[in-house]
Amino acid sequence: MKTVGSIRPSSPQLSREMATSIDSKIPQTIIELGAGEGAITRELLSVMHPESRLYVFEINENFLESLKELDDQRLIVIHDSAEFLVQHLSELSIEQADVIVSALPMVLFDKDLARKIIGDSYRALRSGGVFVQFHYSQLNKKMYEEIFDEVKVKFIIGNLPPAFVYVCRKK
Repeated sequence: MKTVGSIRPSSPQLSREMATSIDSKIPQTIIELGAGEGAITRELLSVMHPESRLYVFEINENFLESLKELDDQRLIVIHDSAEFLVQHLSELSIEQADVIVSALPMVLFDKDLARKIIGDSYRALRSGGVFVQFHYSQLNKKMYEEIFDEVKVKFIIGNLPPAFVYVCRKK
């Protein structure tokens, strides 16, 4: 399975857009799937409430050291695949997340695996929770619309390559 979908880290503009669903005024449980070098992770940490927790799933060992260097007590790095999201949340006694942010290259995954991760993300969210995913195309838009109750797409031209940010809500 391919685990890296881009040759460059996310731009500051894309990272900021990925973090807009975070509420800095209240403690939240936030999950990031596929943190990579941590460009989006740093932005999430910068806007999070001091009592929020960020659980980051990263499978690529080359990126783990970069994430550990962030040295933030609110950050919990999980060295495992996002396909085991539900299992890890259960082990951590986390009933539901407020926000899930994903930079996973879903279009490179087997369709069944992508659908499982997105479906598990839906189930892991509280009512009113938000799943934010970016892509470089709109190939998977229909899958998000089939799983989530509301899907909005924003085009981010200030990223190389330009990206589509999907903001998917669970009602």
